[in-house]
Amino acid sequence: MIRYFLDKQSAGRHILSWGIWIFPAGCLVLASLLTLTGLTEPLFLQLNGWFNKLLPASVWLHITNGGDGYVAIALSLPFCVRNSRFVIMLMGAGAFMAWVPRTIKAYHSLPRPPALLDPEQYTLIGDAYYGGAFPSGHTATIFFIVALVFFMYQKPGPRFIAFLAGILVGASRIACGIHWPTDVLAGAALGWIISALAYIVFSNWPKQISRSAEFVLHRLPVLVVAAGIPWYETAYEGTRMGFVVVCIAMISLWGWLNVKKTGKAYGNPCEQEISLDDRRF
Repeated sequence: MIRYFLDKQSAGRHILSWGIWIFPAGCLVLASLLTLTGLTEPLFLQLNGWFNKLLPASVWLHITNGGDGYVAIALSLPFCVRNSRFVIMLMGAGAFMAWVPRTIKAYHSLPRPPALLDPEQYTLIGDAYYGGAFPSGHTATIFFIVALVFFMYQKPGPRFIAFLAGILVGASRIACGIHWPTDVLAGAALGWIISALAYIVFSNWPKQISRSAEFVLHRLPVLVVAAGIPWYETAYEGTRMGFVVVCIAMISLWGWLNVKKTGKAYGNPCEQEISLDDRRF
């Protein structure tokens, strides 16, 4: 049944390849081992201390915003250039991506580090949160995009940049003192799995898209990000200016890449039908 949704030359090659599932499986196995061996808390304390020696708190606050849904969309803009299928997957599964971690958090309602540890034992950056630890929603969000980039781009450059961003955001949740390593590992696995499901569904659907619809899809993420610049408030005090800078930088990079790729900033839409499967993204 799954193969019905898969394009034989792209989705089938990627999603049904066992190598694609090594990362989420490894994350879940490692999280299980940490839980069973009781090493979650010692590892958290070790990593929290080491990360905060590596970078100052202000830097970690800006990094952790990369897992905020709005900021994550901004960071994905360079990958949306002339890539309708990436935008369809990003927007099509975005609401589902936001809903699943919250549902799991509400069901488990596991305590975060501030609920169990003495404040003198570790570094807390920002406000203290006490419940809803598992999984890390920020990590799930960023790895949802990381996996999309991994599925849609074959070149190592985009994959490396996306994966590095995911690792940094995941590490920032521990550095800020609000998530256990198991939360981060589970969040990374969850984001990757949801991305794979989105790829299965949208890699071969829709088959056809008009150029006018493609014109809108190419610019939709930019409009969403630009609309949030005047009013969106980040979760951490003192990071709004960083959010604005990131949004403007990503919009500018999107514009430059679009001009570089097409030779012009804007195209004229027409109603000719084209197949997404005939394009190489």
